[in-house]
Amino acid sequence: MNNLLILHGSYSDPNKNWFKYLKKKAEALQFRVSVPQLDVIKDIDIDKTYNLLLEKQLINTDAVMVGHSSGATLILKILQKLPPNLVLKKAILVAAFIDANLN
Repeated sequence: MNNLLILHGSYSDPNKNWFKYLKKKAEALQFRVSVPQLDVIKDIDIDKTYNLLLEKQLINTDAVMVGHSSGATLILKILQKLPPNLVLKKAILVAAFIDANLN
């Protein structure tokens, strides 16, 4: 089954913007959808978040990740950590920003 992981931006939550709409549409297409509540990007422990997403099997070769704002930045960080044999189906970055000061 295809997974859709939607990562919202800082100061947002899974119920804002277009996240619920996208979740509903994806579920109608038989996607397993997850929209986790995230901390503000500067407070996120990338390693902990990455490991949690792997444990929940939300990151795999059937995964599509959609990130909005700092959620898109988080996707870029996650992509850097993936082992060479784990290739996502797709990563979609919406209104992404890059901040060289984020570790």
